[in-house]
Amino acid sequence: MRREVFERGVALLLGGLFVAAGALKAWDPAGFAADIFHYRLVPWSVAVGLSLYLPWLEVIAGGALLLGRGRRAGLWVVSALMAVFAGAALWAAVRGLDIGCGCFGGTQGGAQWQWVLGRDAVIFCACGFLHVRWRRPGGVRAGLMRG
Repeated sequence: MRREVFERGVALLLGGLFVAAGALKAWDPAGFAADIFHYRLVPWSVAVGLSLYLPWLEVIAGGALLLGRGRRAGLWVVSALMAVFAGAALWAAVRGLDIGCGCFGGTQGGAQWQWVLGRDAVIFCACGFLHVRWRRPGGVRAGLMRG
């Protein structure tokens, strides 16, 4: 019982985080486009396109985790987004860029990359926990138990 409550709590926190982050970015797509562009990974036109679609993808994936409908798909999307976000943050940290991470909308001053990467690691751990808990019956765990 406690595991299920903890699992649901992690899913709610993760879903709420992504809904909030996506909504804040969707509120100011121009600011988010500038945040994306400052990473120097994509041209301005691509940054604008990403700023229009990524926030809504975050909201939908986070909503799936909150509501429980499509939660596995939502978790895979959140995990993929986190991989991209963490990769971009790591790239910016290695290059010494003094930019805002853009994680929660609004162009901020320089990011403290240790904090951003640490937060990303915690979110990855939450995703990993849910991936393990939500494996399909007959998957890796069941195969190990039979053999």
